[in-house]
Amino acid sequence: IILCANMTECKRCGLGIRTNKSQKDAEHKRICQPCVNLAENHDQLYVSPLERDDLEIVLAWRSNSKIYRYFREQNSPLSWKEHVEWFESRNSDRYDFMIHYEDRRVGVISLSSDREVTIYLGDFSVHSEGIATCSLNWLCERFNNKTPIYAEVHKDNINSIHLFQSCGFRLDAETDSWKKYKYSD
Repeated sequence: IILCANMTECKRCGLGIRTNKSQKDAEHKRICQPCVNLAENHDQLYVSPLERDDLEIVLAWRSNSKIYRYFREQNSPLSWKEHVEWFESRNSDRYDFMIHYEDRRVGVISLSSDREVTIYLGDFSVHSEGIATCSLNWLCERFNNKTPIYAEVHKDNINSIHLFQSCGFRLDAETDSWKKYKYSD
């Protein structure tokens, strides 16, 4: 992440925050407004940049057939080598975040360079807790300067269809197997 002279890094998501000189050292200004809003909506929930130390748990989640069965470009478990190669070859304008709940890593939310969002909760114990909804709302708020934002959802992934619709995504296109949703602020 490259920061300009009038920016600092959010302590949560790691993205830049515009500051003025009087705000530069103020601790409460070191968290961006979308991260503040996320904490207000769900006080035990936050996001952080995806790091190499997260790869082992993310590989386990991405290799779980209950998760990858709805992925467009994956139809079997990944190898460690494939996973590390993906991580190291990501575009610089792609954003990947670990979702934390009650100080546990529970999922991933990403925004690709072509503004497509991906979200999955690998920790099934937090399903139906509002974690995905709050995280997706956070992403839409944090990246409102990149709208429209898109999501492709497998037609059988009813929970994701409801998630994206509840967060303001509208059906934009449809094929036999996939629904493409669009979010515009």
